[in-house]
Amino acid sequence: MTIVQRFYITEYLKLLGIIGPGLALIFSLLDLIDKVDNFVPGRLTIGSIIHYILLIMPKYLLYLLPMSLLMSVLFVFGLASRNRELTAVKASGGKISRLFSPFIMLGILLSVFAFVTGEYAVPEFSQKLLEFRKEYMAKGERVAVAEGSVWLRGYDGSIVRFELYVPEKRLAQGISIFFWEEGSLRKRIEARTAKWSTPATTAPAPAGPGCFARSTRPRWCAASCR
Repeated sequence: MTIVQRFYITEYLKLLGIIGPGLALIFSLLDLIDKVDNFVPGRLTIGSIIHYILLIMPKYLLYLLPMSLLMSVLFVFGLASRNRELTAVKASGGKISRLFSPFIMLGILLSVFAFVTGEYAVPEFSQKLLEFRKEYMAKGERVAVAEGSVWLRGYDGSIVRFELYVPEKRLAQGISIFFWEEGSLRKRIEARTAKWSTPATTAPAPAGPGCFARSTRPRWCAASCR
């Protein structure tokens, strides 16, 4: 690698180290401002704000990495072209393609880094962010009625919908159970009927495809799955 290549690589990495975290910090602050009303009143402190930003920044840093790479390249070589540095390189017998070759290798390495980070680091931060939101954000109502259906929010974050409920028999009909993870639907259970059981009074049924896991809390247990 020539001195000119090392110079441009150094300038490129300096800009990338400023633009990438800077954009991630801006988007993290915007996310915080958007969700600030959802926090439990009186529990939001400076420490919790910093903790929230540090947990959500890796996700935005990964999302904005391609944009940061492009902006850094455009800025470095745009400034070099403005100062006639590229013309000087060509006049001295250098090749522009040879000048750009280290950036291609660096782009490949950063792509591999982004892939590894997205597979291992970001999910860990997302899990901690979910735990943070459960602790500091206000919880909504667990029961809602809409369009002739009843919607429940389970203790595990799942959402239960049923069309008809018979209180005398503790029996529900038209059951749908949705399991969400990071805003995406991961699993769905459909059942024609389900019965509300309490472990203290009713022997727990075997955990089947239509039942919640065994717990000390009351639960729905599907009697007939679709």
